[in-house]
Amino acid sequence: MKTGEEKCLVSDEHYSWRPSFSADGKKVVYLSSRRDTNQDGQIDYQDNPGVYIFDLETNQEKIVLPDFYKTKYPSFSPDGEKILFAAWRAEATHCGIYLLDWVKRELKTIGNEFYDNNFPSFSPDGTKIVYTSWRSDTNNDGRISFHDNTAIYLYDLKEENEYQIVPDVFDNLFPVFSPDGRYIAYVSYHRDTNRDGKIDSLDNPGIYLYDLGTRREKLVVSDEHYNKFPIFTFDSKGLVYIGSWRGKKDEERNFFENKGIYLIETTSKNEQQIVSDKYYGCREVATSPIDCKIAYISWHKKSNRGLYLADLKNLPTLPELEKIIEENL
Repeated sequence: MKTGEEKCLVSDEHYSWRPSFSADGKKVVYLSSRRDTNQDGQIDYQDNPGVYIFDLETNQEKIVLPDFYKTKYPSFSPDGEKILFAAWRAEATHCGIYLLDWVKRELKTIGNEFYDNNFPSFSPDGTKIVYTSWRSDTNNDGRISFHDNTAIYLYDLKEENEYQIVPDVFDNLFPVFSPDGRYIAYVSYHRDTNRDGKIDSLDNPGIYLYDLGTRREKLVVSDEHYNKFPIFTFDSKGLVYIGSWRGKKDEERNFFENKGIYLIETTSKNEQQIVSDKYYGCREVATSPIDCKIAYISWHKKSNRGLYLADLKNLPTLPELEKIIEENL
């Protein structure tokens, strides 16, 4: 960041993704597929990944979990001693959530293994884990699957017990803690926004806040438009998320195209477009833990995916924005 130079940490010889920093910024945990585990003749995201740690001080890579599992969403605990992840183990029929002490090589199961659990996230103090879980046949098709609604659960590591905080009356996804530990943000599908006679993942979800003190939820972003992947700003006062204000029923788009980045203040509900959904597609937004910057992947129809940095407090002026668009279209 100081020199503006780019550095390759892991060679593109392998299929690597989902990097996440440790809280002290000294290590990165990520997934990397390096064997053709599904034997389809190629190595890609469909193969089982190993979980790796790259030490930014020693420039050394270390595998901490082999590719025996179908692993997703790795992240460090706040103290950096453990790695939280979701995975399908070879002998398991459900996706579970696990906590790996990567120094002692001890693996702990989080939550109930009899159900599918996903999207785990640590509380800032490292004492709790929030995640989603599918536990009811809400669509009445005779089985419990990812087509049903999911509830949100909280696991207390000190008590070694879990609690449901948001029921599966609606489908709730992508829960994340606020940096101050007071709130959990998530998306939830409450209405048949596309008017096809059912409420499912093809509808627009709203973004909700659950107050851990009052145990109440409130809507902060309407489901009038597409919204997904909320994440808090460093001061817990705002939510950054992927969305589209250009939803028209007669427009056919690739799912990943025409998604912009938006910021909403959780108290005033002032909403601001950070990256336009008219020209660009955006994914995988990460907020800085110390200031108002965000990093994200973005592209337009004629480009590959690039990694970008934006300052939420110092957005381009209209003339600067026109120049950026002109140079990149």
